Amino acid sequence: MADVRREGSTGGARAGAPTVAPRPFAEPPRRILVLRYRFIGDTLLAVPFLRALRRAAPAAEIEVLVAPGSGELLQGCPYVDALHWYTRRRPFGGAEPRFVHRTWFDALGALRRRRYDAVYVLKRAWSSAVLARMVGAPRRIGLDVDGRAMFLTDAVPPQSGVHETESHLALLRATGFDAPADRRLESFVRDDERAAVDAAWRATAPRTTRHVGVQASASDAFKNWPSERFVELIDGLDRAFDGDVAFHAVGGPGDVAANEALRRALPRESLRGRWTDWSRRLDLRAGQALMERLDLVVGSDSGPLHLAASAGTPAVAVFGPMDPARWAPTSPGSVAVALEGLECRPCGRPHACRIGRRCLSDLGAAPVLAECVARLSGARRAV
Repeated sequence: MADVRREGSTGGARAGAPTVAPRPFAEPPRRILVLRYRFIGDTLLAVPFLRALRRAAPAAEIEVLVAPGSGELLQGCPYVDALHWYTRRRPFGGAEPRFVHRTWFDALGALRRRRYDAVYVLKRAWSSAVLARMVGAPRRIGLDVDGRAMFLTDAVPPQSGVHETESHLALLRATGFDAPADRRLESFVRDDERAAVDAAWRATAPRTTRHVGVQASASDAFKNWPSERFVELIDGLDRAFDGDVAFHAVGGPGDVAANEALRRALPRESLRGRWTDWSRRLDLRAGQALMERLDLVVGSDSGPLHLAASAGTPAVAVFGPMDPARWAPTSPGSVAVALEGLECRPCGRPHACRIGRRCLSDLGAAPVLAECVARLSGARRAV
């Protein structure tokens, strides 16, 4: 039996009761730093916060600490004045040299010199709260988790059962700002980037009515649905639509091997002929543009499903140890599918699993297939 949780751009978002009495700024902050670096999904889920912050503090300089491999998704974001890049990569283009920091101490020194009035710590890591304290801002706002309160001026108790975007917005409310429960993600892809992907699509994509993105592997392997389930799912979709569906492997360079193994495991040559692997061809922003072309993306709980959500593409997300109430993709029509009846799920501690990750291995293809068929049977996206 599978548990199904449907999501949408705002549907299901819960503001919840205030967890701390708001403490407004005595004076409007002039310069604000936001800490939410690393990981595709985490970076995209910060966009509703940045949008609300810009609306609440229109005159403030808003800067964000990011890292390559995810921070590119915020290039061109109208809610941000500057991106600070923490990277050891040499060379690193696309950023002002003064905003590229090669070591932790370089980043700390540069950020201290910016003299921020406030730091919002969206990242839950202990080290992020330490960095906020050492930056020297008079207001440091973050969630009270893992003993971080000593480094924060405003330690906001976390709420259970709410989406990560809502936890971010609660930090704004704690400082007296209005923050509507709006979970919409956004894409900041440029027209020239979109045009390049469109040209590659016209030259490569099979001529079918329906196009499905497949994300078979997450960066954390403990979240992966078994590959044989994906084979069953793809075979089922192919049969459900009489072969009038093409499959597009998404992801990045780290997914190439898994995508090729999945292609080889497909049961028919005609099906393998309608399989396109984009993971070796596109960078992160081009991958975001590709999502606009797809009718649906299905996969294990991972960043590319949030990439689909940012493009407005429905996603069917297979969840195991993590909580879909917190991490489900938010695009209209998206759905999270998880195994029902396991008392230990969601645990959030998959490395300690003693029952062989049954939350994923025992989840069959049938409920995921049903959700995919339901979405592909409706009106197609205009591309």
